[in-house]
Amino acid sequence: MTRATQNLDGDTIRVVGIETVPANWVEKVIELGDKHRNWLGHMPFAGFHQAATSGNIVLAIRTFDDGTEALAGYCLYAPTVRADRYARIAHLCVAEECRGRGIAQGLTDAVLDRCSDRLGLRLSCRDDWKAAAAWPSLGFEPVRRRTGRGKTREPMTEWVRHNESAATLLTLPSEDPDQLVAAVDSNVFCDLYGTSTKRRQRFSGTVAILAASEQIRLARPFSLTGELNRTADVRERDALLQTAAAGGLKVLNGNRNDVRRLRDNLLAHVPAEELMKDPSLKTDATLIAEAILGGADVFVTRDAPAVTHLGPAAADGRDFAVLYPTELPAFIDRRADTASYLPAQLEETHYQVTRGDAATWNPERLTSMLNLESGEKKVEFRVQIKDLAETTAGTDDRQVTLTPDGEVLAIWSAQATNNGLDVPLLRIQRGPLLPTIARQISRALRRRAAHSGLTSVRLIDRHAATAVIAELHRDGFGPDVAGVLTATVLAVVGSWAQVRTAAAETGLALPDELTSAVDASEYERVLWPAKVLHPELSTYLVPIRGAYADDLLGHVPTLLARPADLGLSREHVYYRSGQSRPAAPGRVLWYSSRRDKEIVACSRLVESVIGTPEVLHREFANIGVFTLDQVRASRDRRGKVNALRFADTEIFRRPIPLARVQELSKDAAKLTIQSPYPVDAVVFQRLYEEGMRR
Repeated sequence: MTRATQNLDGDTIRVVGIETVPANWVEKVIELGDKHRNWLGHMPFAGFHQAATSGNIVLAIRTFDDGTEALAGYCLYAPTVRADRYARIAHLCVAEECRGRGIAQGLTDAVLDRCSDRLGLRLSCRDDWKAAAAWPSLGFEPVRRRTGRGKTREPMTEWVRHNESAATLLTLPSEDPDQLVAAVDSNVFCDLYGTSTKRRQRFSGTVAILAASEQIRLARPFSLTGELNRTADVRERDALLQTAAAGGLKVLNGNRNDVRRLRDNLLAHVPAEELMKDPSLKTDATLIAEAILGGADVFVTRDAPAVTHLGPAAADGRDFAVLYPTELPAFIDRRADTASYLPAQLEETHYQVTRGDAATWNPERLTSMLNLESGEKKVEFRVQIKDLAETTAGTDDRQVTLTPDGEVLAIWSAQATNNGLDVPLLRIQRGPLLPTIARQISRALRRRAAHSGLTSVRLIDRHAATAVIAELHRDGFGPDVAGVLTATVLAVVGSWAQVRTAAAETGLALPDELTSAVDASEYERVLWPAKVLHPELSTYLVPIRGAYADDLLGHVPTLLARPADLGLSREHVYYRSGQSRPAAPGRVLWYSSRRDKEIVACSRLVESVIGTPEVLHREFANIGVFTLDQVRASRDRRGKVNALRFADTEIFRRPIPLARVQELSKDAAKLTIQSPYPVDAVVFQRLYEEGMRR
C-alpha cells in the first residue's frame, strides 16, 4: 500500500505499510519512538516487532534529492481482536523536523483505509500533552474524559475518528468496551519491560499490542516485585523494580490470610511429584491467588506447569483463566462472541436451508428484507427478486434459511463468474441470530467457491445491511481495488512463500514473512481453505468416537446442507480426557476411532483448554451442544477434561484408513491413535491432500 506523495522542502514524502519495506525499518521505528518515549505510551521491543510482523505499522518515508531515505513518522495501530469494532492507535509519532506538513493526517488516513472494516479509529491521550490539541484537526472528536492510570493520574481524553462508510448513529461508542484485567507473571513482565536485547523479538509481543491498544488492562500481583528483586543482573533488576513502582499498573492483592488459603487450595490440585520437580509452582500459586482476589480476569504466563496444573483449579467456580500470551486474542474474541455467536441455539431447533420454491422466493413474502436505510426502493427489490427467481430456477444459486415456523430468516444468491463467485443478494433478518447466520453463510460461500475452483467471493449487493457487512469483515472480507467487498479463497497447501505467490496471482499482497503460529492460523482463517505450513503451527491426529464423529463432523461435504445441524458448520467444541493438551492454535485431523478407523476430516484448532467439566461446559455453552453429563463422562482420573474449540471443518472426500496413514507417514504413525498424536508439516500435507483428492 502506497499513499499519495507530499512535498517537503523539495523532498518527497510517501506513506506506505511496513510490509512493503525491508525488515530493518522496524529498527528505525523503534529509534524514533524511543526518542519521543516521554510523549508516547509504553511499547516494548517485542510489541514493535509483533506489530511489524502483523503489518500494523504505517510509515511516512522522506526521500531526499540524493535518493537517500529517512523515517519521517509512523503510526502503530492494533486491530488485533476481531470482536473489537474500532482500530486502536497505540503510537502516532512524527519527527520534529517534519511536523506541520500534514504527515500525521496522511498516516491516520492510511490507517483508516487499511481498517475500512472498522467503525473508525480510537486512541487515548493525556490532556497535558501537546498532541491533545491536534486531534480535532485530524478528524478526531472527544467522547469521554477519564483519570489516567499512571502514577500521577493525569486526566486523559478518549478520541474517536469515525469511518463514515461504516459508522451510524447507532454505533457511536457511548462507553468504553469492557477491558479484561490481565495479571502477568515475572516472565511476561520482563518481556514487556526488560532491557535485555534477547527479548526484543520474542515471547509476549501479542500482550504488548493488546495492552497498548487498551484491549486489555495490564496489572501486577503484589508479590511480583519479590520475584523481580531476585533478578541476577543488577542494572536489569533496578530497571524492572523502577518500572513496577512507577509504571501505573494496577496492583492486585487481597487479605494475606485469604491469599494463603487460596494458594494452598490451588496447590492441593498439583500432584506431589510435580511440586518436587518444579518448586516455582508455589510462587505461581501465590501470584494467581493475588490476581484472583485482586479482581483480574486472566493470568498470563509462559510457564507451562502453571497453565497445566494451576489453571484448571484457578478457573473452577470462578470467571478466571490462566493463559499463554498467544492464547489471549482467541480468548478475548470468544468472550466478546458469547452474546452474539449462538450456533448452539440453532442446533437445539430445526432451522432449514433450502433452494426455496416459488412460494418462498416471492417478493411479497420477502419485503421484510428490504433495506430502507440504504435507500433501496420496493420496486427495485421486487424486480431483483423476480429476476433471480428466473435465472436461478432449478439450481443451487439461490438459498433460503427458514425458521422452525417456516418464516424466512435469510436469503442469498451466488453465481460463478470468471474466477469469482458473485453474490448479488444477501439479506438476513435483524435479531440476535444475525451474526451467527452471517458467518455460516460466509463460510458456505467460501466452501462453494473452493469446490468450484474459484479464487474469490464478491458481495455485489449494494443494499446489504451494515450489520451483515461488519460480520463479513470479521470473517476476512475486505475491499478489493474497485472497492467491492471480497474474500480471497486459496486452495493451496504450502509454505508461506507459496501461499504468498498464490495470493499475488489474485491481486492480494501479503507480508514477506510470518513469525508465529498465531499469524499462520489467522491467515488460514481469512484465506480458507489455504493451509500454511508454518513450523510452529502444530497438527494433531485426534481420536473421536463414532457417535461423536457423526454428531460433530457428519461425514458430509457441507454441514450447512444438513438442515438440523446448521449451527455446526463453523465452530464447535469437543471434550476429551484432560491427560494431555494439544497446543493451539493449530489443526486437528479427526480419526474416527471405534467404527470407521479412518481419518475423516480436518479442522482449525482455535483453543485448547484443560479444566473441570463444570467450568468448561459453562465457558463454551454458546457453541456446545453436549450435556454436562456427557462432558463429565470424558473426565480423567483427576476429574479434568480437555476442551478443543475447533472451526472450519472440512470433511475428507476420501477417508484415510489407518494402514494408509502409516504408509503416508513412513511408519511414524504406527500406533492405535488412542490420544492426540502430533504430525509434522510434511506428513500433514500428504494426509490432507490424500483426503481431499477427488
